[in-house]
Amino acid sequence: MQPTTTSLINVSLTDFVDFVICSGGKRLTKVKEIKARGEYEPQGDFYRGLRKGIQDIHQGGYSKMSLDLLSMPSNENKAAMYSLMVEGYKKFWGTKQVEWQDPIRKNWYYRELAVRLNPELYLLIDRMPHVIKLHFRKDERLTKDKVCAIVNLMEEELTPHLPDDVIFGVLDVAKGLLCRKDSRRSNLNLLIRSEADAFISLWNLI
Repeated sequence: MQPTTTSLINVSLTDFVDFVICSGGKRLTKVKEIKARGEYEPQGDFYRGLRKGIQDIHQGGYSKMSLDLLSMPSNENKAAMYSLMVEGYKKFWGTKQVEWQDPIRKNWYYRELAVRLNPELYLLIDRMPHVIKLHFRKDERLTKDKVCAIVNLMEEELTPHLPDDVIFGVLDVAKGLLCRKDSRRSNLNLLIRSEADAFISLWNLI
């Protein structure tokens, strides 16, 4: 349920989940970092061009080979990372039949916390609906805990708006691997709410 307060704490799904999987003093450091960062600035988004390019290719109904035509950054290091991610995404695509669907954008609300759930891709893959969050951070391992937290939040808020057979996942783009929630961790709602309480408390103390 959306809170009526006008003083919402707005955070991204990635930032909130990064906090959830932190421990000790790193949790306070993470909240301070998020609070000090300010509003989203496109020029500071390292993978914005690649993310948009992948979306445009699927939305336009283009083939997998179109990934090779994506515009590469002039910076050599950034271009190398883009190339690595493109190869990983091509591996994920493989021989699958992929059809674009308009992504669903919702917020997950708890008390005065609003977590932006903006999965980049909603695709029919071999006729099965998939909601996919893209993970581009090669230097950060995509752990089971992180996947479970991301998927649990998406499931809770987005499931009522999607087909019954929808599959939620987080794509490790560099590896071309779609990660799904561990079936043994089927419901983390209570745990995530307790983490949201902790996040709000730290936010208000800073």
